[in-house]
Amino acid sequence: ASLLFFPYVVGVLPTNPKLIRGGLEVGAYNAIGYWAQSISLQTSQASTAAFICSLAVIVVPILDSLLDNQKSIDSLKKTLFPALLAAAGVASLELGGVELPGVGDLWAFMQPIFFGLGF
Repeated sequence: ASLLFFPYVVGVLPTNPKLIRGGLEVGAYNAIGYWAQSISLQTSQASTAAFICSLAVIVVPILDSLLDNQKSIDSLKKTLFPALLAAAGVASLELGGVELPGVGDLWAFMQPIFFGLGF
């Protein structure tokens, strides 16, 4: 895919470097997210890592509400309650064990954060 789009990138680079920087930033966030996810899957249980990594669908709207200057605090409240309710529902389904969190779980928490930043 890189070779296919390379001629376009070469043509756009001199005219719009901000677009290239933005693409590199998003790519770096996603690369770090995938890297953290792969390390977490090696060092923690798959069900726990799956739950934590599924938090990306919750982190994205929360980060959007926090980082968008035009949105009000009411928008954050309207986003936060359903997100926490969804996380609690998934947690009750996935986290049925008594195992304590480990280092792999910390790596897994990096994935939704960096995916959220990338979106």
